[in-house]
Amino acid sequence: MVTATATACPTQTPTCEVFVACQRAVDPSVDTEAYEDTGACWSLPDGARDCDAQCRVALDALRQTPSPPAACTVTQDENP
Repeated sequence: MVTATATACPTQTPTCEVFVACQRAVDPSVDTEAYEDTGACWSLPDGARDCDAQCRVALDALRQTPSPPAACTVTQDENP
């Protein structure tokens, strides 16, 4: 007998939400689709953790650019 349990899909993390807005402000031609609220990152918990870590690294790098846009300096809680 196989028992299936329902697991809710993860949702976009605050870090990735800020990253997407920041990246759009810096260079809207960069593809951020996977990190957006309906992106592929949020289909599995393990993938969501990896994507959040990637967003954190990318956001930190964008914040280090000279005069980052206001979208990059949002200080909301970015911990999932």
